[in-house]
Amino acid sequence: MKLLPILTFAVSCLALDILSEPGPKTSSLWMAPNPLAWNGTLEGPLGGGNSSWFVVQWNNPTAIGGSGYSPGRGSCTMSQPVAWHIVNDNIRICASATTPSIIEFAQSGDNLQCGLEYDLFITPLGFQQKPYGTNWMNFAIEPVLGQLGEMIFSFGAELKYFNIAQRCGSFPQCGISGHVDYAYATAALVLSSIEGGQTLFVQIALWDSRGDQCGQSCHQQQEQWFFSTNPFGFNIGVGAMGGGCIGVNTGRIQFNLNVLPAIKEAIASGPGNMIRDPTKWKVGSLYIGTGMQGAADVVLLVDSINLTAQ
Repeated sequence: MKLLPILTFAVSCLALDILSEPGPKTSSLWMAPNPLAWNGTLEGPLGGGNSSWFVVQWNNPTAIGGSGYSPGRGSCTMSQPVAWHIVNDNIRICASATTPSIIEFAQSGDNLQCGLEYDLFITPLGFQQKPYGTNWMNFAIEPVLGQLGEMIFSFGAELKYFNIAQRCGSFPQCGISGHVDYAYATAALVLSSIEGGQTLFVQIALWDSRGDQCGQSCHQQQEQWFFSTNPFGFNIGVGAMGGGCIGVNTGRIQFNLNVLPAIKEAIASGPGNMIRDPTKWKVGSLYIGTGMQGAADVVLLVDSINLTAQ
């Protein structure tokens, strides 16, 4: 398999477009239909035309794909004209008929098992999806963190609705997995080490139903590690990067986050045997969407995703 180029350059004021297609520009999307986890299979693209973006889910019991596809609005809540939607027992995905397209994610956990987190994300095609056609490749370069002066993660996000009931746990919802009901919205980057086979998930908290009382707040200034062995992963509040939290009363927020300082700081103090040299890490993927567990309902709108560096 031919891998994407790892970018090596002297830091300058030259802006670099990491994504070849910010967006999604149109309502065309691939779907990863497997209900439980990403297994490399894609279906589509739905909506017609080419696409360099796809939707993936984790732990949802029902597959997503063409079998649930319908043109038009259906039960979608966005105010913009809707090109198509997919609905099953636990999720709804809608794509607006605008340029750029707005993607609506809705999740409901009322009838889902306690103790499992259910996720729904949009992500760009990368080298691992290359069999679906180089014309749809989105991650054009994989820049080395230690050679960047800044890295700007930009996107629009709006929390349209949420509701949390007490089915798996009781207030405050800060218990161990299996005894909580919660929902959250996140924007994330996926890094990989140039050598050593390590992976790092950087999740930026945009909103969390548990708020400040459980240490999951979007105001959180310090990284919190949820994976302390490979693959590594941490959460950090969008407030640590100068952004504001989304909420049902904030409307759409346009984020333009310089994520590089917080990531470098986290790498430098990483847990265990994690590689702590930013020149040994590159960025190769991203995702934005929602996660939930227990009796939670959440609706999130996402648009205009881009990643640039210099």
